[in-house]
Amino acid sequence: MSEMQLLRLFISERLSVAAEEIFSAVQRAISEQRSHRDGDHRHGLKPEVQLLNRETPHGFISAYVQTHHETDWSPKSCHNDPSVKQEECGLLVPDPPAIKQEEPWSSPEGEQLPDMEDTSTLKKVNTAAVGAVVLLLSGVHTQNLSEMSAMNRKVIQTLAETISKHAEHFNKTEVEFLIREFNVLLGEQTVSGRAVPGLDRGTFRSILHNIFGMTDDMIMDGVFRTFDKDNDSFVSMKEWVEGLSVFLRGTLEEQIKYCFHVYDLNGDNYVSREEMFHMLKNSLIRQPTEEDPDEGIKDLVEITLKKMDYDHDGRLSFTDFEKSVREENLLLEAFGTCLPDTTSIKSFEHHVFQEQLEQ
Repeated sequence: MSEMQLLRLFISERLSVAAEEIFSAVQRAISEQRSHRDGDHRHGLKPEVQLLNRETPHGFISAYVQTHHETDWSPKSCHNDPSVKQEECGLLVPDPPAIKQEEPWSSPEGEQLPDMEDTSTLKKVNTAAVGAVVLLLSGVHTQNLSEMSAMNRKVIQTLAETISKHAEHFNKTEVEFLIREFNVLLGEQTVSGRAVPGLDRGTFRSILHNIFGMTDDMIMDGVFRTFDKDNDSFVSMKEWVEGLSVFLRGTLEEQIKYCFHVYDLNGDNYVSREEMFHMLKNSLIRQPTEEDPDEGIKDLVEITLKKMDYDHDGRLSFTDFEKSVREENLLLEAFGTCLPDTTSIKSFEHHVFQEQLEQ
């Protein structure tokens, strides 16, 4: 799993937690609003009195309220009460015009939501939301990045321990470095917003060309096919490490199997005359003076078959190829260069193993 995929998973988990906190804050705000309204009803407060207390200046409340607060009171009732002196009633405030009350908002579950006019609830919810996001972002950019880095190292170490059991020519530390290099190369692929399981054909061919100096498209496709053991058109992390184990450090026996698989273009376990012709045609340099260069390539195919086709069936089986190479090692790459030279191997291993070790 690449570092970006690990980051995506970690942020998704943190966002889920933040969302739960925001929903909890909204639920608490709703409960507090309900409790506040229930408390008003229990104390016998009427809407008119609440409205008057909010909107009427404090100077208009007379001493009558302080002495008769246990009864319902309004300036109008005070002035109409003959037992009360008019100077105690204060200013007569006309009844406010009737305001059509909007039906309270409800959630999809039927729960009544807080009044929009009461912005304290909304501020509380918004504060919770903003706070959660700020905490999330600040956490990702400080302590949690180090946590993710430690988690990423642990994941790579676990993968390296598993893969190194199948890559005989690399130790665990070298496998870790190859996994890191794989993640770097995977991150350089241009993919429109979707995760990919490995290196695609184009990226892999660029590696073969830029790092190992290969130029033959047909051979490079054969190398890609040999690395891609599950034929899903991608070289996975495991295929990358196991393939490089043979590609860079394989024994003669391993490289015989590898080269034969590269040369078997159609995957039928034989190298036919036609396949030999196309590979040799791409690998040989044509002379401009030749009138029909294809005839010279056909003659070379016949000479090769006469040398390597031990059962004389007009094609090369793996047994034919293996026996020929063991007798003459130079025939290992008889149909095109599909293994790196010593200089390329040293350069790649220095870049992956030594430079990462020094960082």
